[in-house]
Amino acid sequence: NNGDALLTFVPASEDRVEIGVLVTAPKRADDYFVYGAEIDEDSGMTSTVWSSYAYGDSNRDREQQIDASDVIDYASAIYHLRWNPPTTTPRMTIWDMGKTYPVEVEPLKPRKRNIGGKKIRVRGYEIRGVKIKGEPTFDDKFFLYFADDAQSTPVEIVGKRSLVKVRFQLVA
Repeated sequence: NNGDALLTFVPASEDRVEIGVLVTAPKRADDYFVYGAEIDEDSGMTSTVWSSYAYGDSNRDREQQIDASDVIDYASAIYHLRWNPPTTTPRMTIWDMGKTYPVEVEPLKPRKRNIGGKKIRVRGYEIRGVKIKGEPTFDDKFFLYFADDAQSTPVEIVGKRSLVKVRFQLVA
């Protein structure tokens, strides 16, 4: 029922940055989920994505080079929405465990959220699947919230992935 998430932004070679999200649970010491991406900072394009998990007796690792400029994954969505916030509802493609799906990114109205016991002003985005005939549908949905400050600090991620609902909040 609870766990930890670590969000990292690490400079890489050739004007690139690696973004990673590691999710663990203290009660399940060997289980984890990792989502990661490498972004070209000049173009903003996601160049590589990867994900990995171990859950009980199941585990899987995926990595893929990306050639399309509109492809994001869970980690690169945080980067893109943090530094290039859309004002309309753009359509993008999300990569998830080796498959891609059409999604929309809807900007939400600015609001205050209770983060770490304090009410702070945030801007948020809903990422949801789009039904297109003949294409697979992204059934998950997630929300990203950033502090309305100069650093656009990521403060909350709320999502539904298959049968699992998660909520990560900045605590420090």
